[in-house]
Amino acid sequence: MIVLDTDLKPQYNKPKPRKIYVYKKAKWEEIKADIIKFGADIINSITPLLKISGPTLKTRKKKIRGKHKLIQIAKHTGKPEDWAKFKQHKRDTQKAGRQAHWQYVNTILDAALAKAGTSEEWAYFESRWSAYVETTKIAGRDKVVQLLECCDEQLRKGLTRSAGGSLTNKSVQEVLAAIKKLAVREENTMVARVTLHNMRQDRDEPVRSFCARLRGQAGVCKFFIQCPTCNTHVNYTDTIIRDVLARGISDPEIQLDLLGDKNQDMTLEEVTQFVEAKDSGKRSASRLLDSQTVQAASSSY
Repeated sequence: MIVLDTDLKPQYNKPKPRKIYVYKKAKWEEIKADIIKFGADIINSITPLLKISGPTLKTRKKKIRGKHKLIQIAKHTGKPEDWAKFKQHKRDTQKAGRQAHWQYVNTILDAALAKAGTSEEWAYFESRWSAYVETTKIAGRDKVVQLLECCDEQLRKGLTRSAGGSLTNKSVQEVLAAIKKLAVREENTMVARVTLHNMRQDRDEPVRSFCARLRGQAGVCKFFIQCPTCNTHVNYTDTIIRDVLARGISDPEIQLDLLGDKNQDMTLEEVTQFVEAKDSGKRSASRLLDSQTVQAASSSY
């Protein structure tokens, strides 16, 4: 017979303290006011779109129902005049749909252009405009007309005054340059660079999102220089973004690993992948330790 004497103690998971809300002490009037304000903010944010698309959508639905009725009548009677009515109504319905689409897209572009006060916001408007042109396949004078329709009344008046008349006979590039001249504020490059170098990664912000924020700010900083030998413009934006990214990492352990790595000539993409791998490894290790703690506590019983 073998007798063993062990000194083992079961491991317990310390329960987290839970919150007990005392509802009788709640400030219900303030809570009610906050809920009303929150609902009003949502309604105000969608009201401009509803004012534009609401009646159009109702009209389109009515036209579509009428089209279904007309095709049923035409199939039943087979008369040429009934088929003519159906085809004419179909053309009117398609025209109303195209008008509603143009009106909706113009609303989106108007909102983007209204915010185009900085170079970054102007670049965003240009990307939206390029996507719109590529999708709708508009060309020639229609592009100029639609571009001018994106401007609000005050900006369009300013464009007309500065051009000394109508801009519809101008090219798209000339109109874009005129809009940018009036709508976009010139920014101090040094202030933009100081702002970039002071940017930091937010808590739980993915490194890709942080890098995107840095690139958006760096677009205003004009990180390019002319080579004195070949007179070509050298863009060193990625190098600056890489350095600011290394400085602004929120996790000090990952930052030390990055700064202590033997490869000190990593590109921006390599630095991003390095930080992503380290962050993913820390999260995986944390989940693994949590699972091991639970298994140890259950096996001790």
